[in-house]
Formats: sequence, structure tokens, C-alpha cells
Amino acid sequence: MKNFIVFVMATLVLTIFNGCREDELNIGQLTDVIQPQEVVKPDVYAENGHLVFKSQEIFDSTLAVVQDMSDLELAEWENSLGFISANRFYLKAESEFVTIKTEDQKKEFKAKYSKYLKISNEFNEIDLNFYAKSLGNLLNIEGVVKIGTSLYLFTDTREYVILDGDESMLDNLKKDGLSSEKSGNKNLVVFEPFKNDNLKSAAENEFLVGGEIYTDFRWANYYPYEWTAYKRLNYTLERTIFTYVYNIDPFTGTVNYKCGYKLFLRLKQYNNNHETWESDKISYWVKNQSLHWNGLIDGEVVETYNGSFPDKSFGSTKNSVYVYYADRYFITQNPNVSDMFIYDYTSTFRSNRLHDDGCASCIFWKTITFQD
Repeated sequence: MKNFIVFVMATLVLTIFNGCREDELNIGQLTDVIQPQEVVKPDVYAENGHLVFKSQEIFDSTLAVVQDMSDLELAEWENSLGFISANRFYLKAESEFVTIKTEDQKKEFKAKYSKYLKISNEFNEIDLNFYAKSLGNLLNIEGVVKIGTSLYLFTDTREYVILDGDESMLDNLKKDGLSSEKSGNKNLVVFEPFKNDNLKSAAENEFLVGGEIYTDFRWANYYPYEWTAYKRLNYTLERTIFTYVYNIDPFTGTVNYKCGYKLFLRLKQYNNNHETWESDKISYWVKNQSLHWNGLIDGEVVETYNGSFPDKSFGSTKNSVYVYYADRYFITQNPNVSDMFIYDYTSTFRSNRLHDDGCASCIFWKTITFQD
């Protein structure tokens, strides 16, 4: 009888023990189910005051889409991301700039905006601090954007690409510019779009800087009495590079980069508002466009584009527009995109504010041609 009781008690203990293990297993299984998963970030989002794009393809498609948005649509899109673009920042500053009348107001404006904008010595015009103004809808006011793993900083004369996306290097570049220590960093690519002599045109001086057309001259009714232009069209041909880690060979560890160029023709119309140049929302037309240009990547010349482009028109709600020319990308083991050679370029354009002198109804077309 005693042995039977011991057997029953042992059986009961084992039953309880196994029940506890089953409970533990069930809790563990439940824990596995409710473990927090890695957050999947959207294709485009704002971080540290600038936009982040998941890939170069998403950046390119977004660039094409925002070109056709109205100012209101752009503002709504930026607000949904918690982001303020360089163009939007500029337009807000300009709305304050054109109302300035006193010296005290000038001082206040300079104190508020001189860190972010170029202000002319004559205090009659403001502009963005970076050269790649065609990207102004996607860059922040400091000229920063992140695409894939690469972090980009555009300045007035340079483009920096931080391949590993190091924000601390970005902060140092914004503070001190390029030093010898930074220039030797394998994760930093530096592109200088205005440096090469092959990019100059005798007809248009420094062609990639562009030029200006002044029209609608009037006799100013204030001192000094002289003819003054009331309309102005600024045109620039801007080029940028893009380079990022494409893949890493799992067997050799070799890093492959995808590199390429983009080329834009940017047009911006101004109106003379009591000696202050103010953005003017108008219509633009571009036609007869052809281009032949080659790139130099990893020390080798690669033909980038040779052909023509369709005519393009822009609606009456734009204060600046850009023609986004064909880009080309190449796979290479050297991320340094070193140069671009333009052999032939031509385009003809106008805005509905440009007229031949003395003929308000005459249509004025401007043709620019570059041949190396």
C-alpha cells in the first residue's frame, strides 16, 4: 500500500511539472508572437531636418513628380513629411524681403536670414546658398539630402557625397568646409562643377553659370533718372553627380558603386519691384534642345548622351522651372565621378514676360549654343 501511495504521489508531481513546462512553452510561444518587429521605414521621410530617400530610383521619380506640383501641393506634401524645402524657405524669406523699407528692417532681415541665404550688397536681391537650385524642392535650406546610404551636401561651388552617411562628417563639412584630412577620406567624394576649363563657352562666358536677359526697359521717374529694366530671366545649366554603394561581392568583399550625372537647364523670371528683384510666376517654353556629353568615371570616358529632347512648356504658376535632361548611371569600383565634357548643347527658350525692346506684343526667344 505504501508503495502504491509513493507511486501516485510521484505521478502527481510529474503531471504538475509537465503542466508547468507546457505553460512555460505557451508563454514563450506567445512572447515570440508579440515581440516588436523592425520598423519598416517609408520610401521618403524626413530625418535631422533633411529628406531621406530609400533609393536613387525613388529620388529620381520624386524629382520628376514635384516639378509638376503647384506651390500649394508642394506645401501639403512637405507638411505631410514634416519637412521644409529650400525653395519653400526661400519664398517665405522673399515675401518678407520685398516689404522692407527701413534700415532697421534690413538689419533684422540680415540677422534672421544671412546664415541661410545670399543677400546682395545692394540689398536688392536674395538667393539660395547652393548652386544646384534645380534640386531646391528636395534639398533643405542647407543643401542636404540623403539617398540610400549616401549623404549629399551642395554648396555654392562644390558637391560633397558622404558614402557611409556619416552625419558627424556632414556637420564638420558645414562648419569648416573641405580640409586635407577630409579630402583623403575614402568615404568622401568631392565634385567641383565649375572647375574644368572644358566647360567654358566664349559666347556665354562661364556657360554653366549661365546668364541673364533684361527686358522691358522704362524711364525711371525717380533719381537718378535713367532707363531701368523691369523684367529679367535668369538661366543656368546645372550638373550634379550621384554615387552610392550598389552591392558588395560576398566572396571577395569588393564594393561596387553606381555613379552618374544629371544635367538641368533652370529658368527663373524676376520682376523689378521698386528696385528689388522679386520672383515672378509665369509660363515658360523650351524648344530645339539637343545635347552631346560624355562623362569621366574611374578614369575612363563613357558616352552619356547624344541626341535631342522634346519641346516642353510649363504652366503659369511657376516662379522657376528646370528641364531635367537624361541621366546615365554606371557600375564601377571607384566612386569618384571626376568630370563631364559637353561637346554640343543648344536650346531655345522664352517666358511670357520677355518681349523685344519697344514692342510689348513681340515674342522674344533666346537661343543658347555651346560647342567645345
